[in-house]
Amino acid sequence: MTFIEKSTLTTTLLLVVVFGTYFVLVLGPVATSPDRQGAFTGLVVAATVVLTILAVVSHIVLAVLFRTQANTAHDERDRLIALRSERLSGYILAIGMFAGIVLAMLETATFWIAQALLAAWVLAEVSEGISKLIQYRRGM
Repeated sequence: MTFIEKSTLTTTLLLVVVFGTYFVLVLGPVATSPDRQGAFTGLVVAATVVLTILAVVSHIVLAVLFRTQANTAHDERDRLIALRSERLSGYILAIGMFAGIVLAMLETATFWIAQALLAAWVLAEVSEGISKLIQYRRGM
């Protein structure tokens, strides 16, 4: 497994765990709370900070453990895999943004619009990571 694959796997797992926990909390107890706007704002900030810290620490650990792999240059295959994965991610993000616009046109509560947009971003990032991992495993 290359360093890029390890990095992608780590980042994708962190996104799933951190924002999976976020959505469990937000769509459960916070959604029925009278102050859900303030509660979800705090949770978004906390999830973002936790994700950032965990991503930095995990990449430092990966770079220390796999020193020789961490400094290798990206080749044409890496760039092609990244482009294909980003294209898929872009489609998912565009669909999610369109859903957010539709919710806004329907005058849905800001809370639900924000959750839809955040879910679209998380799904796009997770799909990009999964797509990269699949392409690396297939040898594309």
